[in-house]
Amino acid sequence: MILLALGKNGFSINNDPRCIDLMRQNGVEAHLGVGEKLDVPDQAYDAAMAFETLEHSLYPVAFLEGIIRVARYKIILSIPGVTRTIIHPRIRGLRVGEEHVFEFCSRDLLRLTTQLPLRLVHLRKMSVFAPPANPLVWLLCELNRNPELFAGTFRWFDFYIFDIEDTDQGVSLARGKNIYGERP
Repeated sequence: MILLALGKNGFSINNDPRCIDLMRQNGVEAHLGVGEKLDVPDQAYDAAMAFETLEHSLYPVAFLEGIIRVARYKIILSIPGVTRTIIHPRIRGLRVGEEHVFEFCSRDLLRLTTQLPLRLVHLRKMSVFAPPANPLVWLLCELNRNPELFAGTFRWFDFYIFDIEDTDQGVSLARGKNIYGERP
C-alpha cells in the first residue's frame, strides 16, 4: 500500500499465500517467499522497506543482507518496541514466520547493523497509544508484567532509516558511546 501511495513501482514479498492474494487484489505485485532469499537482481531498487518483519525471521542477519543486496541507497525498517532483546522458543505447529523469533531492542539492533554496510540516519519511536488520561488505566499500564504491551499489542514501534554504505566504515568507539549509551 505504501508503494501505491507513493506512486512507485516495486514488489512485496510474504510467506503467507493469503497475504499475497490480498496484495494482488489491491494492485500490488506480490511474491511468495522469505526475505532471506529474494529472487531479485542486485541493487534493483532505490530502497527496501521491511515493516514488522525482521522479528519473524529465523536468520535476521541474512534477512538484512538480502534487503541490502537489492537496494541501492536506503533501508527503511520498523520493529516492535521492546526494552530488551527477546529470543522466543519455537511454537510447534505454526508455520515458520507466523510467530516472533527475535525481538530486538534498539540497542541490540544497532549493534547488529554495525556488522553490515549500514549507517543509521534516522531513528524514531512511534507510539501506538496516547498516554492514558485515566489514572486507573495509567496504573494498570505501570503494573503490567510486560511494559511493552498494552491490550495485547505493542505500545510503540522503532522506526529506522539507514543509508547503505559502499565501504565498511564500522562504528568508532566514540560514536559507539553515543549510540549505545556506554563508555567506549
